[in-house]
Amino acid sequence: MPPPDREDDDHSPKPMSDKTAGEQAAPDDPRPVSLEELAGYLEERPSQAPAGPWRPSARAAWERSQKAGRFSAGNGLPGASSLAEYHRRRRAEWQLWKTSLPWRVLVAVAAGAGVWLLLDKLAGLPGLGRVVGVAMTVALGWRLRFRPTEATRERRQDAEGEFLTARVLDQLQQEGFAIFHDLAAPDSAANIDHVVLGPTGIWVVGSKRYRGALRLDGVGRLWHGDHSLDRVLSTLWWEVKQVTTTLGTGDEVPVRPALCIHGARLPWLGELAVDGIPVVSGALLAPSVRSAPRILPRQRLLDLTAQVRTAFRPAPV
Repeated sequence: MPPPDREDDDHSPKPMSDKTAGEQAAPDDPRPVSLEELAGYLEERPSQAPAGPWRPSARAAWERSQKAGRFSAGNGLPGASSLAEYHRRRRAEWQLWKTSLPWRVLVAVAAGAGVWLLLDKLAGLPGLGRVVGVAMTVALGWRLRFRPTEATRERRQDAEGEFLTARVLDQLQQEGFAIFHDLAAPDSAANIDHVVLGPTGIWVVGSKRYRGALRLDGVGRLWHGDHSLDRVLSTLWWEVKQVTTTLGTGDEVPVRPALCIHGARLPWLGELAVDGIPVVSGALLAPSVRSAPRILPRQRLLDLTAQVRTAFRPAPV
């Protein structure tokens, strides 16, 4: 995905103060973009597309990341397709919710008025009835407010997880690894979160951001709350097969999976393989990839990196 045109408003030269006159001003150091800044930027930046409050803003996220010096042009924007899908779903749900707004208002007002009348006429407490009626209206209004569905919120969490993993993998990119984000799987609507190529081989990394804690059951299955991660792990193996087939590496250069978890507590220290896939926290992902046996010579690594650029495209947003 090519980077957008940059705006020059934030880069105009600024006069130096008397204290720094005659001294060479140090260039501003790029800093990482926090999730809060990214979310705020995406929500507040005016959309150039048709009107609507939930327009996808992957272009804005790319621009923000580029200004912070986080990701290389041509290697993809982490979480772009998940974030775009989140905005599409939320916009559709918002439009549907607006059609039900009249009856929601009617229900809240009718409930409050009913409580007010009951306490006023039957109990003879007009003052209390007024207070309780207003409180009932406000409480029901809050209960009936717009909220994205859980499935839609999960897409936002997926995007945040991919963004966090990309910041971790940025350490490896500075050490000569090639990192690609949010690639479209060939002949499929699915996307591959991250592909890492380096001296230690080829890695397909999946990203998840959860709250709470993960747990292992008695038969070795991984769970987040009441949701099994079987589908997540099987999808990751499918992505490994897609990369292996597309690159044609076979057993010569094995493609290995890894699942990076952010936010949730892991019930183990270090790395644990579940269904043959290492499951690690964000802090341990880069060391795990870096410490694996070195199997790729420099020229072979360059050839495979060029092949990835040719065979894969950024996931559509």
